[in-house]
Amino acid sequence: FPKKRMLRRFSRTHSGLKGNNVIGIRREDKNVWERRVPLVPKHVAQLVKNGTRVLVQPSTIRCFSDEQYEEVGAEIAEDLSPASTILAVKEVPPQLLIPERTYIFFSHTIKAQPENMALLDTILAKRVRLIDYERITNQDGRIVKFGPYAGYAGMIDTLHGLGLSLLSRGIATPFLHVSPAKEYRSLDAARTDIQELGNVIRKHGLPREICPLTFVITGNGSVSMAAQQILHGLPCNYVDANDLKSLWNRKDVDRKSVYVAIAGAQHMVQRKDGGPFVKSDYYNNPKDFVPTFHTNIAPYCRVLLNSMYWDPKFHKLLTTSQIELLKDEGKFPLLAVGDITCDIMGSNEMLVRSTSIADPFFCFDLDKMEEVPMKDNRGNGVVILGVDHLPAEFPQGSSEAFGDPLVKFVQQVAVSDGTKPLPEQELPPEIERAVVTHNGTLTPNFEYIKDMRRAQEETEHDKGKHNVLVIGAGMVAGPVVEQLLSDSKVNVVIADSNMVQAEQLVSKYAPKQAVAESRVSCTLLDVTKTDVLSVLIHNADVVISLLPAHLHHLILPQCIEHKKNVFTCSYVNDNMRAFEEQMKEKGIFMLNELGLDPGIDIMSSLQAIKKIKRAGGIIESFRSICGALPSPAVSDNPLGYKFSWSPYGVLRATNRDAKFYWNGNTVTLPGQYIYDIPVPYQYFQGLHLWTVPNGDSVSYGKLYGLDERCHTLVRSTFRYSGYSLMVQTFRSLGMLDENSTVDVSQFSDWDAYIRHTLTEKLRLYDSDMTTAELLEVYLPNYFRIRIKEVERVARQAGNEALGDYLEQCGTQVPPEEKASQAITGLRALGLLGTKTRNAASIVVSPGAETLMHGLCNHLIKVLKYNAHELDYVLLMHQFEVHYPATNRRTTYTCRLAETAIDSEHTATNRTVGLPLAIAVQAFLDGKLGAALTGIHTPIMEEVYNPIMKGLEGCGIQVYQKERLHIGGGEEVPLHPETPLPV
Repeated sequence: FPKKRMLRRFSRTHSGLKGNNVIGIRREDKNVWERRVPLVPKHVAQLVKNGTRVLVQPSTIRCFSDEQYEEVGAEIAEDLSPASTILAVKEVPPQLLIPERTYIFFSHTIKAQPENMALLDTILAKRVRLIDYERITNQDGRIVKFGPYAGYAGMIDTLHGLGLSLLSRGIATPFLHVSPAKEYRSLDAARTDIQELGNVIRKHGLPREICPLTFVITGNGSVSMAAQQILHGLPCNYVDANDLKSLWNRKDVDRKSVYVAIAGAQHMVQRKDGGPFVKSDYYNNPKDFVPTFHTNIAPYCRVLLNSMYWDPKFHKLLTTSQIELLKDEGKFPLLAVGDITCDIMGSNEMLVRSTSIADPFFCFDLDKMEEVPMKDNRGNGVVILGVDHLPAEFPQGSSEAFGDPLVKFVQQVAVSDGTKPLPEQELPPEIERAVVTHNGTLTPNFEYIKDMRRAQEETEHDKGKHNVLVIGAGMVAGPVVEQLLSDSKVNVVIADSNMVQAEQLVSKYAPKQAVAESRVSCTLLDVTKTDVLSVLIHNADVVISLLPAHLHHLILPQCIEHKKNVFTCSYVNDNMRAFEEQMKEKGIFMLNELGLDPGIDIMSSLQAIKKIKRAGGIIESFRSICGALPSPAVSDNPLGYKFSWSPYGVLRATNRDAKFYWNGNTVTLPGQYIYDIPVPYQYFQGLHLWTVPNGDSVSYGKLYGLDERCHTLVRSTFRYSGYSLMVQTFRSLGMLDENSTVDVSQFSDWDAYIRHTLTEKLRLYDSDMTTAELLEVYLPNYFRIRIKEVERVARQAGNEALGDYLEQCGTQVPPEEKASQAITGLRALGLLGTKTRNAASIVVSPGAETLMHGLCNHLIKVLKYNAHELDYVLLMHQFEVHYPATNRRTTYTCRLAETAIDSEHTATNRTVGLPLAIAVQAFLDGKLGAALTGIHTPIMEEVYNPIMKGLEGCGIQVYQKERLHIGGGEEVPLHPETPLPV
């Protein structure tokens, strides 16, 4: 006990790189299947026994439980900062790196992999001492490795894939009874199944159609040996790879055996001059050789297991042109490929992308010469396995084998002094050779990375590539990424605090990119961590911020420092304006309001106004209304609304003040009253729509070039009936307070919160009334008071025009009826009654900042779009125009009605995301922004014309129509509805 207490005190006083004999094991978070650990409980027990303190981050998916680590003396702790040495398996997200610590993990940086250079830059910036497992070596090669388990899992999965491939050809075989490796509890259980499969083959044989069943395994390292061990459960006949052709032509092949050939470099190439093969010659001078695998091996191979190391300087095993030629000659019998090396478009060009443990296969269609999903395999393709972390399918066994040679080095690293020069740190030579970074610099063994990066950057520059950083992976990010990737010169990095969302975007759009290279990646980002943010912005050519509007300013200092332009969909706010002068000094700009509203509404208004003025018209009234709504068939909820973009942004908009012109006067309406007076909109007879004013419309008068002759100018939002009532109800209960400091821990659910709020408001502390009964008392009176308050605002000096505006609102629903509808709505939304269908178990979800955030978290669950449900966007501009030259008066309208294509390409995310992406493309092509500095919106012709033209190309079109007033309120059309010209 005294020794342990002394160790705790030591770890508090000695932090950073000076070893304190405390190690941390971090929780893996790259994906849900990454359940491996660098050290298993038996290794931890050994370290604890020798005096090392071990901290383990809690995890619910790790292959060993927290309790198993506790039982051997480890401490379960979220905070690993007391540890001077931290171990992981996969890459650590840059912002989670603790400065001045020793980290040991697979960094995937030592080949200057572009996707991890931001990680390396952060490691250097945080002065981390990085030790990479891949370089812990001795004279025999790598010491610490998962390799054998990649061979085990890869061969098991390949046998499973072989069964699927044969079934697609109408041939049922016992290979169907081999499960994917991830479904076996242990390697021994898998081996038992393979042995049973072997017994079936020995007894009954294989179908004649697939004999001889030949397996070709490339390489002879630990991965190849492990794969062969799995195959030994089957009746195997080994043949020399050079004898495959003669085997293929034999008529007496053994149907009760499989044939195995090991292919080395000598079977893949031959000298151009016909001389003998010498491996060292090939490795040093590969250009003196020509490929032969496609002629000598591939025509006689049914199953290929690719387990060899490959470098781009060497010849490929199979190219698509070679495959196509073999197929046309009827010499390509390949059924399945287990590509354990997982080099995308590397030695095997059928591997066009990596796969996941959850979905390990795709089919390479030999007719289309492209990837198709497994469900579309019609027996004319090759089943491809491309999982890049196969050992994770046997997490316990592979982790134990990995940690056995590692544990002996851990304590030596944990007590070493990383503040000293590298040669003085007293590290074992195996570890010293693996130290990649130290004291903010690359160590001598790894300085070559600088040259590799420089060469990559020069190559990218020569190719005219552009790197776009997209901050935010929310609901509108999909179309942004997809549109950017439509340009083969653009690479995209998605940064978000939610890696699940970011990884989903990458997996969704990566297959659509050019197969020769990866052009989209993602990284974890907390925008408050400026060191990581700085690295990402430095590496980008331009930044797109999809953050909530109130957070954009957090990234601006780094954009200014690195002179990077910024594009957003959001309204300009004071936080942004505070940086404008600094932007001008640096010669950069921030272009905002590039979505739908604001965005397309502004740009199409400017186009229409320009057209009217050119025709000699004077605009006397202008109303612009926009809304993103669920299609009528799925609007069956109390709000008549579903979330297709940030729910927090939607609810915050209900608090925005409104200011507009009405009949020649300025109307000012505080945000808290806007939804008390919705106005019915009857232009579309088939829709029950209402409108509410949206923000400051007055400021747009000057922007649009409208003078005092325009007596009415209002920008509004479309909503279905019911929305306004529920917003009023939420407001009455304090749920829309952005600054709420209510302690929600005392409430079990929303009903309890509402009841507490009502008892406080009504002072009925001892009442036995139900929550619904309390609402029946409270709400009618609340609604009466609200109308009187609005009328009071209308009587204030300078706001008399509000009274005229209120006349549009029509007959008010009786307060008691409104209260009844509101109570029914709260029940339907799961906010009233603890046993309702969608009742929340707690008021505010973990991580919610305010009560309003909690409401967002709840509503996004109950009002999200299901896979079959679609949204639509409606934008209307309505101008009253006078043409003095002819004394004509007309109503000129512009309409955009956009319906979702499918659940991934919604009307909202396309109309918000595409203008933003098109603007960035125009900037990268030199068509936009050449003279801009400071804060801007798309009000200049040279800005909005390229964007609107680009939207036309995406099928998003604004249509125009004009009707002539002929007296008595009648109108006649002047011409058919046509596209608004760009």
